[in-house]
Amino acid sequence: MLELNKQVVLADAFITMHIMAYEGMLNTKVMQDTILELEREILTMPQVEMPVKHMFAPGIYIREMTAKAGTLATGAIHKTHNTSIIVKGDFLLLTDKGIASRVKAPYMFTTDIGIKRVAFFIEDTTWITIHPTTETDIDKLKAELTAKTFEEAGEYLCP
Repeated sequence: MLELNKQVVLADAFITMHIMAYEGMLNTKVMQDTILELEREILTMPQVEMPVKHMFAPGIYIREMTAKAGTLATGAIHKTHNTSIIVKGDFLLLTDKGIASRVKAPYMFTTDIGIKRVAFFIEDTTWITIHPTTETDIDKLKAELTAKTFEEAGEYLCP
């Protein structure tokens, strides 16, 4: 029962953050710190399986992730631009830049360098990302495409 209560508290915290971001009440640094704190809390809980499929075409890496309804998840900090296609589902999305939105499939958007997101999945969701790269080793791809910190991601921004 304690775990369920913790899940409710985290979901409530996410929804509060979503509303505050939507209203323009949170700046980027506050959002980054809050998302990282939320991520630390999520990682203390039993983890939900989010199956990932990896596909490749010349110069392109395609990643398909599936999330179950009721899942609260954070994504990586991105070092490169990429394209997202939401094939199926409905979720609330919040970025470290304070952008709050509800995303319903079908939907497509791009991701800027340095973005970290947190999502609460309302429905089972299939999310595809497309990355320009010639790398095909999954472990090397993680290092190439994602940063451990916002500062590291900032190194990849154009001046």
